[in-house]
Amino acid sequence: MQPDSRERIARIASRIVESGLETPAVFFLELHRPLGAVFYNTALLFTPAVAPLFGIDRVKTLQHLFAEPENIDLLLKLIEQYSFSKADKTAKISSKF
Repeated sequence: MQPDSRERIARIASRIVESGLETPAVFFLELHRPLGAVFYNTALLFTPAVAPLFGIDRVKTLQHLFAEPENIDLLLKLIEQYSFSKADKTAKISSKF
């Protein structure tokens, strides 16, 4: 895995956690893990249609995410790590009151 792809996946994971969407994201990723290759091929097929709407960089990131099963595993792992660190920060703040 290239360092650039790890940074992109880390950015996606941090945005998911910042938005508070950890549970639905993990549920979706685990539920659709076997369909990763289908999502990748579908993203390739629809790139010309959705790139003007969402931007080519976002579409390429999505394609790259589903290209390798290891990327999904890394995304799940990073969501879990960021979620636990967020919970620890919240617990420290609430214990002060």
